[in-house]
Amino acid sequence: MPKAITAAQLVAYFQRAVTEGWGYVWSLNGVLYTETLAQKYHTIQRATSKHRDPRAYWLQDCAKWIGKMAADCSGGIVGAHRSGDPGYSDRTANTFFNQCTESGPIETLPEIPGLCLWKPGHIEIYEGNGYAIGFRGTDYGATRSKVSSRDFTHWGKLRDVDYTNAGIPSVPMEPTEPEPLVLDIQSPLKRGPVVQKFQEAFNAGGYSCGTADGICGQNTVAAAQAFAGAHMPTVVPVELPGSIAVTVNVGGTVYTGEIKK
Repeated sequence: MPKAITAAQLVAYFQRAVTEGWGYVWSLNGVLYTETLAQKYHTIQRATSKHRDPRAYWLQDCAKWIGKMAADCSGGIVGAHRSGDPGYSDRTANTFFNQCTESGPIETLPEIPGLCLWKPGHIEIYEGNGYAIGFRGTDYGATRSKVSSRDFTHWGKLRDVDYTNAGIPSVPMEPTEPEPLVLDIQSPLKRGPVVQKFQEAFNAGGYSCGTADGICGQNTVAAAQAFAGAHMPTVVPVELPGSIAVTVNVGGTVYTGEIKK
């Protein structure tokens, strides 16, 4: 028998994936999706989802996930187990659900974080308080979403997960202030996921900085200057001020922070 992980450990693994912006790549189990791996799978035309063309999937469809940790929906669960049991065997979403020790229709979902949320061919994890977390698809990566907005059909207790003391009272989540994100452009070519989020926001708002590649070069600096100039009083010269507060919405996720000169 494989070693069980706790429901809390499973939820924490998926929360980390969401927080760190992990990608969704078919057949991966929580590993780094490298250029070498992408090229290898492309060269051998490794099979993928029936909805995807293997000739385009690995290098084109998944290009944005290169350099990031990635998994597919069931691979996320496998990856969580392999954190403590490297020999844990791979399996599909349907296999995970069919092996559940207890299950029921989604309308009867109990307030137990770590349960699986399933529909034929896809599986995610119940975070609690009405939220699902999981690897939603190639276009989405790891996400958090309201269960009520999704089309899961059943919930289940995963066979190799310990649900002892996993239940929590069903109470609304307290609103919390998002952690500030700071884009420091004092010296160009700063890089990272925070820079990429601001680039996506600038592009969406009409302040073009080119490809959202996470590298703060001249185009990103120019976009930040244009944004700052457009959102400051007209009596202020159009140049980047010492600091300006920013709130942006990217794909339904709100980011707040400040751009510093």
